[in-house]
Amino acid sequence: MLARIRAVLPKDAKLDVLLAGEPTLESPSNTELFRVLVAAMKRAEPGSNAAAVVSAGTSDSRYFRARGIVAYGIAPFKVNYYDANTVHGNDERIRASFFPPGVRLMRQIVNDFCARPSS
Repeated sequence: MLARIRAVLPKDAKLDVLLAGEPTLESPSNTELFRVLVAAMKRAEPGSNAAAVVSAGTSDSRYFRARGIVAYGIAPFKVNYYDANTVHGNDERIRASFFPPGVRLMRQIVNDFCARPSS
């Protein structure tokens, strides 16, 4: 990607890489943890669908995946149209009314995964 960007930059342009890391494989979606995540999210929002997505953001899960640990970045909190543009900004926020349901969802996911019968 950097080679393609450099190829189109003017000769006197400077390119700074602010964040770089080794690519890591994605965690598979056929795991018990993924099934627990999907089930909990669908219970929280009946009639909804849950799926893996690629986002422009980053998370620490890449460090776990690099060591062979299944890890997913999830967003248990609703974000409305007005707050969506604040993500990763100085004024990042969610509505106070969205906080308790997000905490309940996260607690439910942890409970469902940790309390399941071992195979």
